[in-house]
Amino acid sequence: DLLNSWGSYRYFSGGASLSASIRNAITRKMEGAEESPADSAVDDLFFADKYDQFESEVVKITKGKFEFDDNNILRFNEVLEEDGKSVSFDLNNVSEGLKSFGVMELLLRYRILREKDVLILDEPEVHLHPEWQLEYAKLIVTLQKAFNLRVLITTHSSNFLLALRF
Repeated sequence: DLLNSWGSYRYFSGGASLSASIRNAITRKMEGAEESPADSAVDDLFFADKYDQFESEVVKITKGKFEFDDNNILRFNEVLEEDGKSVSFDLNNVSEGLKSFGVMELLLRYRILREKDVLILDEPEVHLHPEWQLEYAKLIVTLQKAFNLRVLITTHSSNFLLALRF
């Protein structure tokens, strides 16, 4: 949310804006500029299958999906159950809990999070409704198994830890 307001902060060396640096890194990653030559079509097929399963779970839980609009601005598109149409929301109007699911899905969609990576989550349950805490724990376990991730979690919730055991 604060990416645009970070423009006033500067690195100590070079004076480049933090916002521009982060934006450029994300853009390069999304455009595939940093793609490893070791990525193969077979790897992409296996990844796509795992990602599709994960994405469908996130969409089922959140009732929508984060997508870039025509102006390349990230928004949440909620699908209305009664008629199948969607309503688009600015990120400032989306709950932190909803964003936590979206961030995880976006990390996978743009292949920022890859097989055998380390995923560090600091109190991931904090902004989640108790029901969504269980769903988030299930997604973490699913991710860990599907992508062979190493997951480090800090939490004060014994219930969240118990949910991660299954």
